Parts: sequence; C-alpha cells; structure tokens
Amino acid sequence: LKPRLEKYIDKIIAGEQTRTTEFLMRKENGDRLWVSLNGTLIKLGDETVLQFIARDITQRKEAEERIRESELKYRHLFESSPFVIGLVDLNGNVIDMNSATNQLLTTRTKEDLIGKNIKDIFSVYEEERPVIKLIQDQIKRMSNGEKGQPFEFPLLRADGTTQWVIFEGSSINIEGESLVQFILKDITENKKAEQILKESEEKFRKIIENARVGYYEVDLKGNFTFFNETLRKWLKYSRDELAGTNYRTYTSQDNFERTFKAFNEVFKTGKEINNFDYEIIAKDGSIIYGITTINLMYDSEGKKIGFSGFMRDVTEEKIAEKKLKESEKKFRRIFESIPDLYFLVSEESVILDYKGSEEDLYVPPETFLGKKMSELLPHELGEKNLKAIKKTIETKEPTIIEYELPIKEEFRYYEARHLYFSKDQVAIFIRDLTERKKAELLIKEELIKLKELDQIRKDLISRVSHELKTPLIPVISGAELLSTIYKNQIGKDAKNIIEMIDKGGSRLKTLIEKLINVSRIEYDKLILNKKRNDLSKIIKDASNDMRYVLEERKLTLNLIVPEELYLEIDGIRIEEVVTNLLSNAIKNTPPHGKIDIELQDEHDHVIMRVSDTGVGLTEKEMEVLFTRFGKIDRYQEGLEYIDIKGSGLGLYICKEIVEMHGGKIWAVSPGRNKGSSFFVRLPVK
Repeated sequence: LKPRLEKYIDKIIAGEQTRTTEFLMRKENGDRLWVSLNGTLIKLGDETVLQFIARDITQRKEAEERIRESELKYRHLFESSPFVIGLVDLNGNVIDMNSATNQLLTTRTKEDLIGKNIKDIFSVYEEERPVIKLIQDQIKRMSNGEKGQPFEFPLLRADGTTQWVIFEGSSINIEGESLVQFILKDITENKKAEQILKESEEKFRKIIENARVGYYEVDLKGNFTFFNETLRKWLKYSRDELAGTNYRTYTSQDNFERTFKAFNEVFKTGKEINNFDYEIIAKDGSIIYGITTINLMYDSEGKKIGFSGFMRDVTEEKIAEKKLKESEKKFRRIFESIPDLYFLVSEESVILDYKGSEEDLYVPPETFLGKKMSELLPHELGEKNLKAIKKTIETKEPTIIEYELPIKEEFRYYEARHLYFSKDQVAIFIRDLTERKKAELLIKEELIKLKELDQIRKDLISRVSHELKTPLIPVISGAELLSTIYKNQIGKDAKNIIEMIDKGGSRLKTLIEKLINVSRIEYDKLILNKKRNDLSKIIKDASNDMRYVLEERKLTLNLIVPEELYLEIDGIRIEEVVTNLLSNAIKNTPPHGKIDIELQDEHDHVIMRVSDTGVGLTEKEMEVLFTRFGKIDRYQEGLEYIDIKGSGLGLYICKEIVEMHGGKIWAVSPGRNKGSSFFVRLPVK
C-alpha cells in the first residue's frame, strides 16, 4: 500500500493525478476496509500543501462483488441449460444466446445469430417463414404487459430432417431495458408419439367401423357422440339422423329405466357391466334384441365424460327361444315315459304344469296348479325349494335338493333336480329315494353301534390307565425307599430285585402316562399352554438329559441349532416330542453310531431334523410309524443292539402334539441299515 500512496502523491505534486484512487485496507480487528482517496494541492498562505479526502466505500464494493457473482451464476445457469435460451429486444434483435443453440439449431451457431433480427434468421427456409409473425406477435403481447402464449413450429436440421420445437417467451428487465427471454425446447419425440397415437386411434376406429358387433359412445346425458356402421344399420337411420340424439329415443320406457339405472351404477362404481340385455326399436318399428357392455369413459385428465360399449345382436337367439317354447308338445312326448315326477314352475315357484300319478302327489292337482310351491309345501321346504329355483335361473346350472314329506301316512324321501328351462322358468324332476334312504339309515345305525364299541374301548383305556397309576405309586416309592434307606442292610441279590422292581415300575409308569395322553387326545382334553419359548434351549436341555444314555451306548450327538430361536409353543409338550425322537434314535442306533439334531429358521416356519445312522425304516414300517400302537418289532440277525421295549404310542403322541401346534411331522429313510431322519415343521406364529 505504501508504494502506491507515494506514487499517487508524486503524481498529484507533479500535476499528473486528479482522479480519485481506491484501495483495500485491514482494520485492527482484521476486517476489510475499502477506502476512496481524493488528493489535491491547495495554498495555505505562502505554503502549498496536500489535502486528502478519504471515504469508506466498503458497502459499495461488497454490493458490486455480489452483483458480479450473481451475474456469473446467471451466466452459468444460462450456458448450462439443456434448452436453447435467448434474449431479444422489442424490435426482434437477438442480444444473446446460450451454448445449447449449437446443438438444437444445427444449421446456425449462436455467434451467427447474435446481433441479427429474427426476420433474417427465420427467412432462410420457406417452411419456417410463418414463425416470424408468431414471434413478433409474442414480443408485442409481452411488451404490452400480456402473458406470452407457447406455440410449436418445425425447424429444418442440417441433415434435411425436421425437428419440432416449442417456443415459450416471457418479458424481462435488465438494467432498465425491457427485453424478451425465450426458450426453445425439442419436442420431436413428443410429436412422434402423438403421431403414433393418432395412427393407432385411426386404426382402432377402422376396426370398430368394420366390426360385426355394434359399438356406441354416449356423453353423460346419453347423447350419441360416436357409433359404428353396424349399429347404424341395425337402427336403419342415417348418420346425420343419429348423431347427437339420445339413446332413449330408440327404446321403450321400461328398457330406458333399466338402462338408466345401469349407467348410473357404472358412473358411481366405475365397474364395467357385461351381458346387459337391451332392446332397440329401429326406424321401421322392428325390435332388435341385444346384449351389451357398459364402460365408463374418461378424458385425458381423468374426468368422467360418458359411456361406451359393444353390442351383440341376439335377435335370432330370442326368436329361437320363442320357437323352443312353441315346441313344448314335442318335448312333452319325450319325457312322458320318465318315471320321475315333473313340475314346470315360474321364477316365483308358481306351478305351470306337471306330470305324475296322483298317488305320488303331496296334494291333488286341482289344488296346486297355478299356485306357488312355496305356499303349498311346509314353510322350511318351500323356502329351500324357492332358493333352488332362483339359483338355477341365475346360474343356468342344475340345482339338487333332498327332502322328506308325509305321503299317505308314511314319510317318504325325495331328490328334486332343478333344471334351467328359460329365463323365468325351471323344470323340476323329483325322484323317490325312500328305499335308498332306508338302506342308508341301516348303515348309519351300524356305524352308531361301531362308534359305541369304539367309545367303550376309549373308556376302558382311560379307566385302566388311571386305575393302574394308583397302586403303581407305592410300588415305585417303596423300591426307591428300600434302595435309599436300607441299601447297606440288604444283599446283592435283594438289590438286584429292588433295581428290577424300580425299572419295571418306571417303564410301567411311562406306559401309563402315554395311555393317559392318548386318552386325553381322543377325548380332546389335551390342552396346549402356548407361550413364547426358546426352542433351541428346549433341544439343548433334552439332549443334556440324555447324555448318560448316549455315553453308555457310545453314541455321538451333534447339535446344529442357533443360539436362540423363540416360538409360540407349549414348551413341555414340545420337549416331549424332542425327547421321544432322540430316545428313538438312541434305541435304534448301534454303538459308535452318530445322531444329528438340526434346527433351521425358514422365516414363516422352523424345521427340526433328528437323523441317525441306525437300523433305518422300510416303506411298510413308515406306513404304521405314527399310528396308535404302531410298534415296530425287529428280530433280525444283526439287530441285537436295538432296544425293543416300547408301547408304540410315543410317535403317535408326537404327531398329535405337533399337529395341535399347526405343524407337521414325517420320516424319511433310504432303507434298512441306512439310517433315518425325522422332521418336525412348526409355524413361527
């Protein structure tokens, strides 16, 4: 700063410097300070001295810097825009264009355009000349304070292809000058899509026009906005006569009311109606019967604008239906020989005709012809029959009901087969099933007797198991007492006898517990106490309880279970399942064998696998594996290691417990001496 000041002062003294100078200084606190310094020579008496006037211009400088940064930012946005952006004055002279100009206007560069008038730019090609007036009109509108209106026009590219763009302008004031900023966007792809859509619509219209079915479009008031040639021919009117008229003109009042309700339903729900019966009155008074669809139409903004549908001419079918009714006499001859009772009834069960002997009828013919079945029959049967009639008419499918009625002081059983006859009539064929029902009743009585015998068996198991449990308790307790208190006072033989009593009592106790569980299952009294339990811990605890037996039989147990896995289960019952499966594996695996227990989480369920390298299972054995008393006895050579003691109830109880949890249990084995795997699948929730 000092050299600059000295130089400035020297110039003032020399008379060379008369302008103000500006420089940047730092305040004591480090803030920037811009200063404007103006120095002049003045006379003070006989002396010439320098006079300086200093002004703080920091705010002005900072404002200038912000303006400069804003201009740079605007310039960056201006230049980096993917769209062509330009500035023109109110006379149409181009002041500036951004870099996107070179990509869009391939026949011109931005440098070529700046400084030229739009009349010079868009007069090169004849196709583009109308654009000049459009742009001039836009400039005029915006200079008058009005909003610009976007418009589209084609541009010719250097390769001879046409490119469509949209012009959007807005007024802008820069440094007090009114200008127009415009944006050109490439809409070529949009134009192509519009053309494809237009061609598709034209193709659709051609298809509709040449369709063999009628097609219509009406507005929300029901006035025709479009119809194809097929529908026009049906109505026998010219296009001019039909266009804009209301559909109610060509139908009866009843049909109009039905159709109005259908249109109203579609308008409210937005759901299409199919197979709507419709009648058209042609110009010559003839009636065309049709089946039509009714669809709701929307505009591009999703607003409801009317209805459309395809209509199929079923006049010939309706005529054929009438002819079918006329051929009723021929039909009667065919079924006269059928032994079943026959009734022709209306939709409301009014009896129109019948066939059958009077001795088979519930009431005489003179009392039921022309009357409703629902009023002649007992109330419950009448309602049941009426529902069957309505269902048959609705679905056009046969409906069968069975019932009983007193005929001549005897209850007889019948089957009524309802068959669709016409849109408001049903044919009913009634067959006497009394003899068959008697046979079925005899079978039911025999089944009841069998169930009673089965109940006796269940009661016997329940009572015996509970009766055995009471005297068994002192036997087991006495054996435990003798071996504990008098163990030093009895001999070896006595000890063996006590041990034999204890083992036999324990085995009998286990059998009784299983019988009680079976009884609970059969009487639906086995109740689960489900709560959040860690299945991994249950498996580990059960395995630890069997550790002594595993070591005694020299077996290796491999656990592949997660650290923890919580399920909504009855922990005690599931522990029974794990213990039973592990116990079976131990019993059926030779010394030095291997047992694996694996637990896998499959998201919505878990699978536990208990595998062994033991005796395996045959297909026949797997068929009875999970049945009551499905005990498998094996006495073959080489199977001496198998512990054959058991009731055959364990796996049955396991199956019931697992299924009560909503799970499944099954076994897989490649065959004898190839080991086996038991799987348990339980739901997570």
